[in-house]
Order: sequence, then C-alpha cells, then structure tokens
Amino acid sequence: MARDTPGPPVDPSAAAEGPEPPPKPGERRKLLYVTLPGCWGALVLACLSFTPSLLPRGGLLQGLVCGISAAIGYGLGVLAACIWRAFADREPRPPRHWAWPTLFISAVVLFSVSFGFGQGSRPHSRAR
Repeated sequence: MARDTPGPPVDPSAAAEGPEPPPKPGERRKLLYVTLPGCWGALVLACLSFTPSLLPRGGLLQGLVCGISAAIGYGLGVLAACIWRAFADREPRPPRHWAWPTLFISAVVLFSVSFGFGQGSRPHSRAR
C-alpha cells in the first residue's frame, strides 16, 4: 500500500485493533478522582481567600468565597500540571507515597495560619 505522506510506516494490525475495550464487568470505573497538583492549587487559593478584605464577610459568605477560590485553584493547578507535562513531553505519573500526607499536613498548617492572620486583621476583633 503506497502512502502520499512522509513518516514511519503504519502497522495495519494496529489500526485493526480499534479503541480500548471497556472494563471488565466486575471492575468499577474511576469517575471522580482528584489530582495532587489540583489539590495544591486549591489549597493555595483557598488560603489566599482568608486575606483581609475591605468589605466585612460573615461566615457563610466567607465559606462561599473560600469554596469558589478553591475550585478555581484546583482548575489552575490541573491546567499548570497539564502544561508542564506538555513541555516535558511525558504522561502523568502516580504521586509518591509521601505526597498526599504532606499535602494534608500542609493544609492543616496553612489553613490555621491564614485563618489566624485573616481574623487578626479584622477591625472588630481588635481591643480598643
């Protein structure tokens, strides 16, 4: 079979295989999962949402702002990881065994510190 385009020869058996077969009936698909870079992005923007604002925010509004910021941060983290992998020309790899515990410990520390700084700078919390 002659080809008009340059490049490596095409293996006809590879084209005959078609798409990947569906998972076995006993196996479950992973529909919802989180990525480590996305979680780091969510953590950073959620902590930044506790920074002081000129408008006072109650608990419900602060929770809403924090959640929206975390969702945007997750998306930015996943996008940054995708761009990084495109430049590195490699597939995503599984995180190391210490990566998730490091994220959880960092989240507790960073949330505590950022919440404390955000609360300490509010005008109504200062003693007069």
